[in-house]
Amino acid sequence: IFAVQSVNNPDVNLVVSILALVANVAAVGYVIYRAKKLGVNPYTHEVFKGTRDYEQAMLREDEKLYDFVVVTREGRYLGVVTVKELLEKSIELEVANARQLNPLSELPGNALIDIELERMVRLGLSACVLYFDIDNFKPYNDKYGFNNGDKVLKRLSSIIRECVPEQSFVGHIGGDDFIAVCSCQQAASICQACLKAFGQAVPAFYSPEDAARGHMDGKNRAGEEERFPLMSLSIVGVNAAHHQSVADLARAAATLKKQCKSLPGSNYSLTS
Repeated sequence: IFAVQSVNNPDVNLVVSILALVANVAAVGYVIYRAKKLGVNPYTHEVFKGTRDYEQAMLREDEKLYDFVVVTREGRYLGVVTVKELLEKSIELEVANARQLNPLSELPGNALIDIELERMVRLGLSACVLYFDIDNFKPYNDKYGFNNGDKVLKRLSSIIRECVPEQSFVGHIGGDDFIAVCSCQQAASICQACLKAFGQAVPAFYSPEDAARGHMDGKNRAGEEERFPLMSLSIVGVNAAHHQSVADLARAAATLKKQCKSLPGSNYSLTS
């Protein structure tokens, strides 16, 4: 934790206001990144309402940037930095992190997932890694279109985040595959909550006729007409502590998932 102090500052209130923003710069940096990606002025975003000090800090001439900020750690002097440099570096770090997020769900993507799994396996942590997969998602996507398919994926990502404890790791592997990490003791109740919430949400994604019938007509991977049940959810969980590598863990999960998906409807299966 770094202590920050202003030096020879003619406008203490302004500096204090800016430094308060530094504490939340992770969110601020991400807003700027997203706004620029969308081609809009980030300073018009609601996060920046009433925070003109931030914009002034970024646009002011270098020689007028509130002098310097002294950085210390445990009472020892480390150096000086301008407020502008501090904010820009924080934003740079947040942009780098944002590039690792899945653009649809805004959850950590494969690079960050691999890092988290590697950490657990190396440390031998006893944690349950849950893999989520939607059954009959492809035929739904083919018939109802990618926009509706994206809505299903966003809803599932919300359900997972709502059901796991706060601060739990949740990631988006890609497509309709998600991952979450939780304690082994909580795994069963989390799976049950996710299956219930997803089951309640599914009918709304279909036409009234398909929802009432409990199935839809579509084409299989061979291009042949086939009747498909409504989407369901399969969840499998493996204990990271029981595997020597991430590849070993993934193989165990894949085997378990194949068995789970062979069952009708929504199901979950956990290894001890």
